[in-house]
Amino acid sequence: MPSEHGLATHYISSARVPMLLESLAALEKPTYAQVNEAIEDLHYDREPTDPVSPLSGAIRTALDSAFSQETVEGIVAKLKTFTTDDKGADVLQWAKDTLATLEERSPTSLKIALMAIRKGKLLGLLECLRMELGIATAFCVSSLFDPLLYVLANCSLARCFVRLSYRSHLCADR
Repeated sequence: MPSEHGLATHYISSARVPMLLESLAALEKPTYAQVNEAIEDLHYDREPTDPVSPLSGAIRTALDSAFSQETVEGIVAKLKTFTTDDKGADVLQWAKDTLATLEERSPTSLKIALMAIRKGKLLGLLECLRMELGIATAFCVSSLFDPLLYVLANCSLARCFVRLSYRSHLCADR
Protein backbone atom coordinates (compact mmCIF):
# COMPACT_ATOMS: atom_id res chain seq x y z
CA MET A 1 0.00 0.00 0.00
CA PRO A 2 1.55 3.36 -0.94
CA SER A 3 1.91 5.84 1.86
CA GLU A 4 -0.04 9.04 1.96
CA HIS A 5 2.91 11.32 2.69
CA GLY A 6 5.84 8.98 2.16
CA LEU A 7 6.12 8.38 5.90
CA ALA A 8 4.42 5.07 6.52
CA THR A 9 3.39 1.86 4.81
CA HIS A 10 0.41 1.04 7.04
CA TYR A 11 -2.53 3.04 8.32
CA ILE A 12 -3.94 2.33 11.75
CA SER A 13 -6.76 4.54 12.95
CA SER A 14 -6.26 6.27 16.28
CA ALA A 15 -9.11 4.14 17.68
CA ARG A 16 -7.03 0.99 17.02
CA VAL A 17 -3.75 2.28 18.49
CA PRO A 18 -4.53 1.06 22.04
CA MET A 19 -5.16 -2.42 20.63
CA LEU A 20 -1.82 -2.30 18.80
CA LEU A 21 -0.01 -1.20 21.95
CA GLU A 22 -1.59 -4.06 23.89
CA SER A 23 -0.56 -6.55 21.22
CA LEU A 24 3.00 -5.26 21.20
CA ALA A 25 3.23 -5.18 25.00
CA ALA A 26 2.12 -8.82 25.15
CA LEU A 27 5.13 -9.93 23.10
CA GLU A 28 7.85 -11.24 25.43
CA LYS A 29 10.79 -11.15 23.03
CA PRO A 30 9.39 -9.44 19.94
CA THR A 31 10.86 -10.21 16.58
CA TYR A 32 10.45 -8.12 13.47
CA ALA A 33 8.02 -10.71 12.11
CA GLN A 34 5.86 -10.60 15.26
CA VAL A 35 5.74 -6.79 15.27
CA ASN A 36 4.92 -6.77 11.58
CA GLU A 37 2.14 -9.31 12.13
CA ALA A 38 0.62 -7.22 14.94
CA ILE A 39 0.57 -4.20 12.67
CA GLU A 40 -0.77 -6.19 9.71
CA ASP A 41 -3.62 -7.51 11.87
CA LEU A 42 -4.84 -4.01 12.71
CA HIS A 43 -4.08 -1.94 9.62
CA TYR A 44 -6.58 -1.25 6.90
CA ASP A 45 -6.79 0.73 3.72
CA ARG A 46 -8.42 4.10 4.05
CA GLU A 47 -12.08 4.22 3.25
CA PRO A 48 -13.48 6.99 1.03
CA THR A 49 -15.33 8.30 4.10
CA ASP A 50 -12.11 8.62 6.19
CA PRO A 51 -10.97 12.22 6.67
CA VAL A 52 -8.56 13.48 4.03
CA SER A 53 -5.24 14.90 5.14
CA PRO A 54 -5.14 18.70 5.09
CA LEU A 55 -1.77 18.43 3.33
CA SER A 56 -3.01 17.00 0.07
CA GLY A 57 -3.92 18.25 -3.38
CA ALA A 58 -2.92 21.82 -4.19
CA ILE A 59 -1.56 22.43 -0.69
CA ARG A 60 0.73 19.39 -0.97
CA THR A 61 1.96 20.64 -4.34
CA ALA A 62 2.69 24.07 -2.85
CA LEU A 63 4.37 22.50 0.20
CA ASP A 64 6.64 20.37 -1.99
CA SER A 65 7.50 23.37 -4.13
CA ALA A 66 8.27 25.67 -1.20
CA PHE A 67 10.24 23.23 0.91
CA SER A 68 12.32 21.94 -1.99
CA GLN A 69 14.18 25.25 -1.96
CA GLU A 70 17.84 25.07 -0.91
CA THR A 71 17.73 27.75 1.78
CA VAL A 72 15.39 29.13 4.42
CA GLU A 73 15.36 32.39 2.50
CA GLY A 74 14.33 30.49 -0.64
CA ILE A 75 11.54 28.73 1.24
CA VAL A 76 10.23 32.02 2.60
CA ALA A 77 10.41 33.67 -0.83
CA LYS A 78 8.49 30.79 -2.41
CA LEU A 79 5.84 30.89 0.33
CA LYS A 80 5.42 34.62 -0.28
CA THR A 81 4.68 33.93 -3.95
CA PHE A 82 1.81 31.69 -2.87
CA THR A 83 0.27 34.60 -0.94
CA THR A 84 -0.06 36.58 -4.16
CA ASP A 85 -0.56 33.85 -6.79
CA ASP A 86 -4.01 32.61 -7.70
CA LYS A 87 -3.49 29.04 -6.45
CA GLY A 88 -6.73 28.97 -4.46
CA ALA A 89 -7.95 30.09 -1.06
CA ASP A 90 -6.67 26.96 0.70
CA VAL A 91 -3.11 27.41 -0.61
CA LEU A 92 -3.22 31.14 0.17
CA GLN A 93 -4.25 30.49 3.79
CA TRP A 94 -1.75 27.65 4.20
CA ALA A 95 1.07 29.86 2.88
CA LYS A 96 0.11 32.74 5.19
CA ASP A 97 -0.11 30.43 8.21
CA THR A 98 3.20 28.77 7.38
CA LEU A 99 4.94 32.12 6.91
CA ALA A 100 3.54 33.34 10.23
CA THR A 101 4.89 30.23 11.96
CA LEU A 102 8.32 30.60 10.38
CA GLU A 103 8.47 34.30 11.25
CA GLU A 104 7.94 33.41 14.93
CA ARG A 105 11.11 31.30 14.89
CA SER A 106 14.74 32.30 15.16
CA PRO A 107 16.35 32.49 11.70
CA THR A 108 19.35 30.60 13.05
CA SER A 109 17.21 27.79 14.45
CA LEU A 110 15.37 27.52 11.12
CA LYS A 111 18.68 27.18 9.29
CA ILE A 112 19.92 24.57 11.74
CA ALA A 113 16.67 22.62 11.43
CA LEU A 114 16.82 22.72 7.62
CA MET A 115 20.44 21.56 7.60
CA ALA A 116 19.64 18.77 10.07
CA ILE A 117 16.66 17.58 8.02
CA ARG A 118 18.71 17.54 4.84
CA LYS A 119 21.61 15.77 6.54
CA GLY A 120 19.29 13.37 8.37
CA LYS A 121 17.76 12.26 5.08
CA LEU A 122 21.06 10.53 4.32
CA LEU A 123 21.55 8.96 7.77
CA GLY A 124 20.25 5.89 9.51
CA LEU A 125 17.91 6.14 12.47
CA LEU A 126 20.61 5.82 15.13
CA GLU A 127 22.78 8.45 13.44
CA CYS A 128 19.77 10.79 13.21
CA LEU A 129 18.97 10.33 16.88
CA ARG A 130 22.59 11.03 17.81
CA MET A 131 22.59 14.15 15.65
CA GLU A 132 19.34 15.35 17.21
CA LEU A 133 20.70 14.75 20.70
CA GLY A 134 23.79 16.77 19.85
CA ILE A 135 21.69 19.60 18.46
CA ALA A 136 19.35 19.62 21.46
CA THR A 137 22.31 19.59 23.84
CA ALA A 138 23.98 22.45 22.02
CA PHE A 139 20.76 24.49 22.11
CA CYS A 140 20.40 23.89 25.85
CA VAL A 141 23.98 24.75 26.76
CA SER A 142 24.81 27.58 24.41
CA SER A 143 23.00 30.60 23.14
CA LEU A 144 25.52 30.88 20.32
CA PHE A 145 24.96 28.45 17.49
CA ASP A 146 28.18 28.88 15.49
CA PRO A 147 29.78 25.62 16.72
CA LEU A 148 26.63 23.71 15.85
CA LEU A 149 26.40 25.26 12.38
CA TYR A 150 30.08 24.48 11.83
CA VAL A 151 29.61 20.82 12.71
CA LEU A 152 26.52 20.42 10.53
CA ALA A 153 28.16 22.12 7.58
CA ASN A 154 31.73 20.79 7.76
CA CYS A 155 32.06 17.56 9.68
CA SER A 156 31.36 13.92 9.19
CA LEU A 157 28.81 13.14 11.91
CA ALA A 158 30.59 10.01 13.12
CA ARG A 159 33.86 11.90 13.72
CA CYS A 160 32.61 15.24 14.99
CA PHE A 161 32.54 16.40 18.54
CA VAL A 162 31.23 19.73 19.69
CA ARG A 163 32.75 21.27 22.77
CA LEU A 164 29.81 22.99 24.27
CA SER A 165 31.46 26.28 25.03
CA TYR A 166 31.09 29.67 23.48
CA ARG A 167 34.48 29.65 21.86
CA SER A 168 35.57 26.25 20.71
CA HIS A 169 34.63 23.42 18.47
CA LEU A 170 36.57 20.38 17.42
CA CYS A 171 36.28 18.27 14.30
CA ALA A 172 38.39 15.18 13.77
CA ASP A 173 37.96 15.58 9.99
CA ARG A 174 40.20 18.64 9.86
